[in-house]
Amino acid sequence: MRSAAMRISGLTVMGIAALSAQLPPDIQADRYLVRAERQIEQQDYSAAKESMDRILRLQQEHGLEVPEEFFFRYAEVVERLGLYDEAIVSVTKYLTLVGRSGNHYREALELLDKAEAAAEVARRRPGESSVFDGIEFVWVPSGEFLMGWTRRETELFVADGHEQPVTRVTISQGFWMGKYEVKQGQWKAVMGSNPSRFKDCGPECPVENVSWNDAQKFIRGRNAAVGEERYRLPTEAEWEYAARAMSRTGTPAGDLDIVGIHNAPVLDGIAWYGGNSGVSYEGGEGCLHWPEKQYASSRCGTHPVGQKAPNAWGLHDMLGNVWEWVDDWHGDYPGGSLTDPRGPVRATRGRVVRGGGWSFAAVHCQVSVRSSNWPNDRAKYIGFRLLKTE
Repeated sequence: MRSAAMRISGLTVMGIAALSAQLPPDIQADRYLVRAERQIEQQDYSAAKESMDRILRLQQEHGLEVPEEFFFRYAEVVERLGLYDEAIVSVTKYLTLVGRSGNHYREALELLDKAEAAAEVARRRPGESSVFDGIEFVWVPSGEFLMGWTRRETELFVADGHEQPVTRVTISQGFWMGKYEVKQGQWKAVMGSNPSRFKDCGPECPVENVSWNDAQKFIRGRNAAVGEERYRLPTEAEWEYAARAMSRTGTPAGDLDIVGIHNAPVLDGIAWYGGNSGVSYEGGEGCLHWPEKQYASSRCGTHPVGQKAPNAWGLHDMLGNVWEWVDDWHGDYPGGSLTDPRGPVRATRGRVVRGGGWSFAAVHCQVSVRSSNWPNDRAKYIGFRLLKTE
């Protein structure tokens, strides 16, 4: 009896599991298909793909006929997993097999468009550059970062605490960010005049002396010209994420080592600020007596965009030259974790400006530092840059 029991036990352990492998290939395929349907209902797409891959292997090994609808369902699964090229191949095969008479013809066409668009985005590289409507943009990928003051920045600049608590932010979708601040020439082409204090700097210099409301008028003009809502201001979170370019220091070039009020050597290569913004053109601002400048100068002002080194994603002048309007009202950070935050719904302390400017102390030119002005305020040190939506 014991020996027989062991044989039965042995069959249980070693043999029964092998019995299903002896099923005819078409029945095995049906079994995996039933399993995949259940896994799709449970939204376990990784497991569903594994089951469906086994069906494809059985097809290759035994020449099985697989229903046309299988390739549509497979495309749906792999698209959910972000495997867009596989989705394109599978849904194209489905459409080729069924033509216009398939039960999922329209859905397949929509899935093909969706997968191709997602594949294009997935193939983009951080910092990839492209020109839209005469303005150069760079690609900023989706990702996660810590928004707000680091310990090092707090030691340098203790103000009202509006840059804390540090908040973990997820940017769920990539976007195109203006490579440069909007230029005087670009503004004039849309608006017909140039409001800038530093017109003598030239058309390649950032437009300034524009309010948040002025920036919105410019954006409406750009969008009207292209017939869609293509451009907007970045949110504050999008701006800081793009400015950091995955760095965790006070500037993309490292933390500040402040030698004097207007003297932080690390800024010299990446930003026009109160320590190095001397100009030779007529109409510069008197700055002879600004204290502790990095370089002596009697007149200061804005400079043509793009003369300083970009950050890791190819964005120029994210610090210095002019402060930049962003979309958000100013509000306290909540701490914790957020996805695509947009700031307070109602007016609080004005609209946020970021980045520091040509006339400001070194400590203001850090990626986490924020200030605010009311939407109608204009200043010779405030401009903006565009974000292009997908």
